[in-house]
Amino acid sequence: MSAGRPHEHDGASHSGYHQLSHSPHPPPLPAEVVPAFPPPESEGEESWVWTQIKAEAHRDADDEPALASFLYATVLSHPSLPRSLSFHLAKKLCSSTTLLSTLLLYDLFLATFTAHPSLRAAVVADLIAARTRDPACLGFSQCLLNFEGFLAIQAHRVSHLLWAQQRRPLALALQSRVADVFAVDIHPAAVVGKGILLDHAIGVVIGETAVIGDNVSILPSPTMNHMA
Repeated sequence: MSAGRPHEHDGASHSGYHQLSHSPHPPPLPAEVVPAFPPPESEGEESWVWTQIKAEAHRDADDEPALASFLYATVLSHPSLPRSLSFHLAKKLCSSTTLLSTLLLYDLFLATFTAHPSLRAAVVADLIAARTRDPACLGFSQCLLNFEGFLAIQAHRVSHLLWAQQRRPLALALQSRVADVFAVDIHPAAVVGKGILLDHAIGVVIGETAVIGDNVSILPSPTMNHMA
C-alpha cells in the first residue's frame, strides 16, 4: 500500500462510524488570533505554526515554572517542529519490553519526517485542525504536547510508511506501543489523510482496511473499517 495521498472517497458515512464530519477545507483561524496566517500548505505554514508553538511554550514556562524544564526539553531546545515532535514521540513510546529505545525511535521519527515533506505537511494540517475545530484546544502547543489523538496519528503516519516499505514487524510493534501508551489502535495499513481531528481519542480503533480522507473530525470512541 502506498504511503502517499489517501484514496479517493465519496465522503459518505457508514454504519460503523460514529459522529464523523467531513469538509473540503478546514475553517480559517479567527483574525484576532492569527493576523497573518499563511496560505494552506505554503512554504511558510510549517515555520509559522512552529513559531506559534515556541511562543506558547515560552509563555507557559513563564506562567508555570513547574513545567519550564519539560517545555525546554520538549519544545524550546529544538530548532524545528519535526525535531520537537520526534523527541516527544520517542520519549512517550520508548519501551524496555520491546527494546524500542528513545534514541532508536527518535532517529526513526526524525528520519521519516525529514525525508517526507508530505508527512510534515500532514502534521501541520492536523495541528491546525485541532486548533480550529476543537473548542477545548487552547493552542498549538497544547495539541502537540498533550493530545493523545494527535500524537497517535503522527506515530501512525510513520508506521504506515514502514508498512508500505515492507518493514512490517517494526510497523506492528509501533502500532502495539501506540495502543499501549495512547489507547488508540490504528492498523499500519490504514490510510489516513491530513487535517485529522481525533478528539477524545481513547478507545478509538481504526482497522486495516479503513481509508480516512482529508479534513475529517472523529469524535469519541468509534471503531472503523473500510472508508470514511
